[in-house]
Amino acid sequence: MQVTVEPGTEHAVLHLRGELDTLSCSQLQDAIDRQVSANVQRIVLNLRLVKFINSTSLNAIVRASGALTKKGGKLAISNPSVFCKHVMEKVGVARIVPVFESDEAAVSALLGDQTRSAT
Repeated sequence: MQVTVEPGTEHAVLHLRGELDTLSCSQLQDAIDRQVSANVQRIVLNLRLVKFINSTSLNAIVRASGALTKKGGKLAISNPSVFCKHVMEKVGVARIVPVFESDEAAVSALLGDQTRSAT
């Protein structure tokens, strides 16, 4: 998995590419931790180029969302691939972590403190 960070003034968008599986969960957590260490508390995970996601990875995303919330931050998912969207809908991730169709919608919601899912 590759992670590319697109920094913003009050947020960061992490563009994920490849397979988000048990082996790559630590990469995702490290990327989120680096943002939190840099005082970024609003993070968007762009899943457009994620070809595969498993339950371990979904659990890592839910845990990261909870950890950010405890620190006063927020996590959102944007632009999930068809596969990711299907899996997330099946397991109900959008009830916990809001999912948006675009980075812009996710950033707007995080900065505007909106938490409902737009998908």
